[in-house]
Amino acid sequence: MLGISAIYLGIGMCVLWIVQVMGEEWLFCLFPFNCVLIGVKTVRRAVEEWQGPEEGRIREWNKPYLKWLNEVLLDASHWPVAALILMLPLLGILIGILALLGQQPDSVIRAWTETGDWRLSQQIPPPNVMFDEHYLCTVAAHGHPEVVKPLRTGVRNGHRVGVNRQLCVANAFEQILEERAAWLHGPIRRFYDRYGFPVARLIRSSQAADLVYYMMKPLEWLFLAVLYLVDEKPENRIAVQYPHAPVPKWR
Repeated sequence: MLGISAIYLGIGMCVLWIVQVMGEEWLFCLFPFNCVLIGVKTVRRAVEEWQGPEEGRIREWNKPYLKWLNEVLLDASHWPVAALILMLPLLGILIGILALLGQQPDSVIRAWTETGDWRLSQQIPPPNVMFDEHYLCTVAAHGHPEVVKPLRTGVRNGHRVGVNRQLCVANAFEQILEERAAWLHGPIRRFYDRYGFPVARLIRSSQAADLVYYMMKPLEWLFLAVLYLVDEKPENRIAVQYPHAPVPKWR
């Protein structure tokens, strides 16, 4: 009987799973739906295969209600309903065990609600930030937050990327270089594209990104010094780098 109650709990979880992923990702419903069919078939087979105890092994009860309950349970057709009633105390026991292990009493429900982008979700997922491996400063912006100090996200080549001050300063310096010394910007850009790509693609961890961030610090200070020397409003130029949307052009 407890086994059937446990199967009912599993079927309930599968139903929640189906409700959670129902929609555009309907293919994800196939696996839990198949589990529901297996559970129903298992309960049905258990009821059909029950033949009852052998003669002489039927226990006699002194209490009338125990005798009635025994007769009810000996009839396998009553099992599905009895297991449904027994499912509630079984669920309480499982929640109690989870509480003893440090889980909150509503952890079974929160497993479905503390998610994002699903039918039962109550949380807003973080933006999908791409790990851009093309340039050293962009890679360095994806190091540990306490090291690289991210400011916000921005858009690069149609993808959302993490942005910190070092990245904004480097991009602002390149912008001012392109405006004031285009003859020098071209060779520097070609050199950086040739050697920067292979190096940046080797950086696959936050620790490596932290190291690049520290290595780029002297260049960041140099870029910042140039910006303050040649630009009237350097901080304004730095702030508008990698915006979420194109900056409008004022007439």
